[in-house]
Amino acid sequence: MSTYQTGVQVTVKMVWTVAATFLLFSSYTLCTNPGLKVRVTQKALEYGRQVGIQVLQQKLREIQIPDVSGKADVPVIGHVHYQISGMHINDFGLPQSAVGFYAGTGIKLSIDNAYIHITGHWRVKYLFISDSGSFDLSR
Repeated sequence: MSTYQTGVQVTVKMVWTVAATFLLFSSYTLCTNPGLKVRVTQKALEYGRQVGIQVLQQKLREIQIPDVSGKADVPVIGHVHYQISGMHINDFGLPQSAVGFYAGTGIKLSIDNAYIHITGHWRVKYLFISDSGSFDLSR
């Protein structure tokens, strides 16, 4: 028997095995209650929380916050034009977050003491007077 014939025989056997398996499982899925059950542990939820926070922190650092400009009507002074630009998220954190099972409904995520740090530039103009600077916002 040549190598070609042996390869063909193996391929034919594989096709029959896959076909038989498919037929076996397809008849099973035609039952009245097909579905998938997944069991998630608290350890898996905690791992997902940690990975999710890391991804969220990375994505927030990449966000380009659009510039904001407009005018405000200030009593006594009048119309003041303003512009806020170059805003950038420097830091974001969820130091106290927890995830767990919530009876009967699913999963509960609680967050305490979250913080964010944003920097940028500002400019205001009233008539011929203008001023500008930078800001550092933390919450």
